[in-house]
Amino acid sequence: MQSTFVQESSVNHSTEYSTENEEFDLEKYFTYVRENSDFDSWTYLLHYLEQNTVPIATIREIFDHFLSKFPYCFGYWKKYADFEAIHSNPKRVEAIFERGVTAISPCVDLWLFYIDFVRERVANGEEARAVSLSISLSEECTLSSYLMRRRRM
Repeated sequence: MQSTFVQESSVNHSTEYSTENEEFDLEKYFTYVRENSDFDSWTYLLHYLEQNTVPIATIREIFDHFLSKFPYCFGYWKKYADFEAIHSNPKRVEAIFERGVTAISPCVDLWLFYIDFVRERVANGEEARAVSLSISLSEECTLSSYLMRRRRM
């Protein structure tokens, strides 16, 4: 299902755009989704980021806005971290994961992505900050039991 914006738009997506037009269209999409908070339009915009070359500062601004409105979409925390990883910025990746697990601490999948990221950094000899996030006892037990079941598999 296409977003409302895409249905109403007269943009021909098969046309090749110059850099100037891409920036204009991106700003147009971003302005629309900020004003309407339509989830489908946001996901269309994020898909656009994945398919096009966009400055990292713009990517950060868009993901920060999206995740402030939809913090429970754990897959987008991971995508945001992946964008930063592509730009070789492990400190930002770690900060994104920390923000994500703070926003949705019961999300085991996001914790596992974060733990894998930290393990990889440590295995490569890089320094990784210790996780200094407070988790309620029930959430900690849920995570522990999941990890124990995963190890048995």
